[in-house]
Amino acid sequence: MRVATLRWLFFLLAPTSLWAQFHYTINAKILDDLVTVEGRVRVVGLNPFNRNLDTLFIQYWPAAYQKSSQLNQELIENQNIALHFSAANQAELFWLDANQTSYPIATETDHVGLILSEPLLPNDSIDLTLIFRYQLPDAAHNGFGKMGTEIRLAQWFPKIAPHDGNKFLNIPNNYHRLNHHQKNTIDGNLEVPKTHQCSCGQPTKTTENFNRFDFVSQTAGDWALVCSPQTYALSSSNQRIKLVLNNQLPPTFDWEASVNRVIKFWETYTGLSWSAPLTVALLNDLGKLESTPEILFVKNPKKAELFEIELIGTFTRAYLEHHKAMSSFEMPWFVMGFSAYMASNYAQKERPNLGFLGPLDKTWLAKFLKLRQYPYDYEKQLFYHYMARLGVDQPMEGDATQFNKANYLAVIQGKSAMAFRYLEDYVSPKNYRRGVQRWMIDTLAVDTNHKAFVASQQYFHNKPLDWWGDTLIPAFGKIDYAITQISRCSYTFGVRVKNKGQVQTPFSITGYKNGEPLITLWYDGFEGEKLLPFHLEDYDYVAIDHQQRMPEINARNNFRRTHGLWRSKRPFQLQLIGSVEDPMRTQIFWMPNIDFNAYDQILIGLSLHNITPVPKKFEYQLIPEYSTGTGKLMGYGSLQYRWTPEKGPFHLIYFSLFARYNHYAENLTFTRLSPSIGAYFRKPHPRDENIHKIRLRAVILDRQTPEAFENSSQNAFDLSRASYAIADLKYLWEHVNILRPYTLEVDLQTSALFSRLAVTSDKRWMLPNKKWLIWRGFAGAFLNNTANTTSFYSFGLSGTRDYLFDYALLGRTDLDGLWSRQFFVTDGGFKTSTNLFANQWMATTSVSIPIWKWFGVFGDIGMMDNFNTVYWDYGIRVSLLSDFFELYFPIQNHQTNFLMEAGYFNHTRFILNIKTSEIIQRLRRGYY
Repeated sequence: MRVATLRWLFFLLAPTSLWAQFHYTINAKILDDLVTVEGRVRVVGLNPFNRNLDTLFIQYWPAAYQKSSQLNQELIENQNIALHFSAANQAELFWLDANQTSYPIATETDHVGLILSEPLLPNDSIDLTLIFRYQLPDAAHNGFGKMGTEIRLAQWFPKIAPHDGNKFLNIPNNYHRLNHHQKNTIDGNLEVPKTHQCSCGQPTKTTENFNRFDFVSQTAGDWALVCSPQTYALSSSNQRIKLVLNNQLPPTFDWEASVNRVIKFWETYTGLSWSAPLTVALLNDLGKLESTPEILFVKNPKKAELFEIELIGTFTRAYLEHHKAMSSFEMPWFVMGFSAYMASNYAQKERPNLGFLGPLDKTWLAKFLKLRQYPYDYEKQLFYHYMARLGVDQPMEGDATQFNKANYLAVIQGKSAMAFRYLEDYVSPKNYRRGVQRWMIDTLAVDTNHKAFVASQQYFHNKPLDWWGDTLIPAFGKIDYAITQISRCSYTFGVRVKNKGQVQTPFSITGYKNGEPLITLWYDGFEGEKLLPFHLEDYDYVAIDHQQRMPEINARNNFRRTHGLWRSKRPFQLQLIGSVEDPMRTQIFWMPNIDFNAYDQILIGLSLHNITPVPKKFEYQLIPEYSTGTGKLMGYGSLQYRWTPEKGPFHLIYFSLFARYNHYAENLTFTRLSPSIGAYFRKPHPRDENIHKIRLRAVILDRQTPEAFENSSQNAFDLSRASYAIADLKYLWEHVNILRPYTLEVDLQTSALFSRLAVTSDKRWMLPNKKWLIWRGFAGAFLNNTANTTSFYSFGLSGTRDYLFDYALLGRTDLDGLWSRQFFVTDGGFKTSTNLFANQWMATTSVSIPIWKWFGVFGDIGMMDNFNTVYWDYGIRVSLLSDFFELYFPIQNHQTNFLMEAGYFNHTRFILNIKTSEIIQRLRRGYY
């Protein structure tokens, strides 16, 4: 530790040109209104470029809280509309030169370009003062501003924009507050009204009305702090650690022991001495507030182990951003991935009993679901595999603007942390730790990429590591190695491996005996298929990447037994409810299933399936059900196969087959069979808000018919045609912006009886009351129609008769009663029941206007088959859950005034959509 400490001291005493770019002296004040911040910053330094400088760019993140900002756009992408509907943040910026000549610059952006009166030559000095004033935004947006009685400051004063030695990096304020912190020196003071105390670990002076907090020469990229009317500071026994609490009780565990445990791990693993005083602020709602090495913001923990894991990850990110000056904006995969790796590494070594479910890992539920075997950070790996198997993951390399919001967790944290673990496994944990220490201690220059890290790892390894940075990190394709055959005799043992992916990186093969690994050998990556020599031994089975360290898309083909028949088949595991995918077993899940319709009544069933949270290539589900209403056996089932091509217009193609057998009327059953093929179009950019998909399917119906048709109203459902088949081609375009979502659906259906084409559009506008103004348009026409004697296949002014059996209608053929009033907004989309149908064409338009909370009004208008009649209606809409649970109270239509009719409630209608797949689809809309 003595050598490490000496190196650390040398690091701190390194030449100023390597460490401090500019010196900032701040004099600022939070006014009595506890909202307004004003002050001045003097900046002293040298022209950082080897060229003349005409324009000096200033980074001013408080000015980003505008509707046109990058931050607001990212919040909207994350389904957060708070900033869009909040009052505009007032931010002003003025620049003064050394002679105090004022040049006012009003800004609505987070960067300002100051055009210099005379160009600065290389090594010319910069000495200017920036005067600023702004109102604090709501900290709920991304962590900065005011939250309740707390004031949270980070990136709160104007600074010269960071640079890469050639140009300024105008990094916008963003949702995750990723930035590039230059190695600057900062000192000064902040005055806060006496009602508030600030947690910054610095000296405090009291004036008549203010508390003044002095900050003395820290060497980092920012000065962050939290102020609160009730701030309690607890010091460690050696006064080196301070725990700050805002309006909350201290943790129930020994926080000092936890922090010291983290410090010891950091020093041992990195070789650096944690010598500076440390302040840890516990916050109930952390948001995206970023830390500095001097003050770490941590969410108020419930358990010591969770506190420690978050603390090591938070400090690692702060250290990389401020001391190593690594750009979390330009290299989020490295900064966030290595921080996640350090947290995972800490959990594995210091808290090995903490599993996938955290504190719940020791409960009966974890044991019951067989989740105890997975590491603490396994959810990030699961999320990466989820995105990869849907064909929407991304390469790790790229700046923060290139990743969609789902891949921030899946790729930037999950896949990237796996990449560091993968490299550790390849070079060995001991050499990897030595490489990390060499990189931490000996690298004094700014790390603008991963090459210095790889070079430090290469120093202790005899094989080239170019594959990690040059192949794995920027890779667009998938990693997928599979064992296809084992060859053995008395003197040799070979394993035939096929690369089914597009990336050639090293991989390991491990031989197992009695469940224990005997030997692990590494092989270079390759294309195609190879027979690889392996150490001769009596193994039970061999496996690729036995610890699952590689970011591989499919580990189910990594296993092969050495004896017996069906060597690639894994042992069966029958399990209640479900679990995560176990690549070493063939899992079959079962669980009770409850369903309902008006004719079968309660359906009690048993679901058998292989579906896990991470989708498989092939999935099945079989659900036999007992109908309590008829005493008969009903049920349904599905098969689905997914293919994710690496190139071409589609990122996902699927083939499926769905079958159902139920009652559709009293004592009348139906059988529905529907094979289909569908595809999702590849996006031009991962953050594109448009989803395009296409589906071709056949719907084959066979219905049981009654013995007689005495009731003529039954003919409306065309029960005489018991069987029919329809081909359906549908294109769907979804624009998933939460402020202005839009869908366009083009549907072509053809059968022996008819062909019809319909176009439906749905446009919505989010209003300031956070409710949607909805416009819907529909136009459809029959290309041919020989079934015009029945309305069963016709366009319905008040919605389809659902001859495709697509919708979850609980009383499908009821003509009166509660279930007869259930409907879905389809075809003409009228909200009143008109019982009108078109056999030639139909065109309608509708609007729904929110008025107050759930209550609003609706109106529909349209024409069909001829131009003699204009159909219309209007009434009151109660939207408890848009598109899933809505109530409609009609007032009037072209036929009648409902308020004057007897039995008014018989005319009300409701939407009730309990289809699980559509609920899931809505929840994930806009995320990928």
